[in-house]
Amino acid sequence: YFRKGDYAKAAEWHRRAHETSPTDATVAYNLGRALEEGGNVAEAMQLYKRIANGDIPVLAGSPVTVPDVYLEMGRVVDRLGRPQEAIAYFQEVLRRAPNYPQREAILARIDFLRGTPAH
Repeated sequence: YFRKGDYAKAAEWHRRAHETSPTDATVAYNLGRALEEGGNVAEAMQLYKRIANGDIPVLAGSPVTVPDVYLEMGRVVDRLGRPQEAIAYFQEVLRRAPNYPQREAILARIDFLRGTPAH
């Protein structure tokens, strides 16, 4: 449903999965993404923060990492027009994973939010 853009239906399915597996960070992250894309950014951020602070632990081998969660939190607050908060989340991604796959794009976004030229 998510790939088809039916975020409400995706959220419904992911919510069911989350109720069944409330400590699975990947399930919580996927629910957060569906909620976020469907416009429920407050609930999405609550889930992301629970993952980031360890309430919903990311287990070894999980396809979702804590830096992924910080990146998503940065994107959310960036879209909400909160650049300083976005910068902090983006910096946390790089602090936790200096060679994060999207490193250059993150650095460019930080520069843009600061109003400085890109690297």
